[in-house]
Amino acid sequence: MATQDNDHREAVLAALVRYECSLVRYATRLLYGNQDKARDAVQHTFMKLCEQRPAKMGDRLAPWLFRVCRNRTIDLLRSESTTETADLESLAIVDRQMADPSDTAESSDMMELVRHLIGRLPMAQQEVIELWSQGFTHNEIAEVVDKSVGAVRGTLHRAIKSLKADEQIRCWLRPTDAPRDHSPAHVGVPPSGGFHETERL
Repeated sequence: MATQDNDHREAVLAALVRYECSLVRYATRLLYGNQDKARDAVQHTFMKLCEQRPAKMGDRLAPWLFRVCRNRTIDLLRSESTTETADLESLAIVDRQMADPSDTAESSDMMELVRHLIGRLPMAQQEVIELWSQGFTHNEIAEVVDKSVGAVRGTLHRAIKSLKADEQIRCWLRPTDAPRDHSPAHVGVPPSGGFHETERL
């Protein structure tokens, strides 16, 4: 019994170390930048996890955590009579750390533009972009937001289409003689790179 308790505690702690920062960021965006309430939501999430057996969840652990966290943020928003259609603050899904210092100024400007454009998207699109940028598949996003896979695909398509409509974004994504580094480590997008909608299988 003691061994099982220790294993359970270690599994919860491992999940905390791996997902806490991502969950806080996700909840903060849904809660209009309120980090105190975001941490409340994340704390609630891990308290719920203590009632589960995370070791048995396997690859369903992350979607489960984000879904529980999302439900908690919705409860908090409803308690303040905040509508879901209100605009959220810009999502911090873009990594500012660039590998080549010579590209820092130009890349920083582009990252700020991307963040600004994302911040103008409807809440549902911002949320899907946030999850997609963390590597979630369409199926996993659908599980988190409690929508159909088709609805998720449609929302993501509209979000990406809106971003790519900006002339500066189109110029940035256009191939050049010296291709830019659009890897996830620099841009904050899944392995497909750029704003392509290829799903990780």
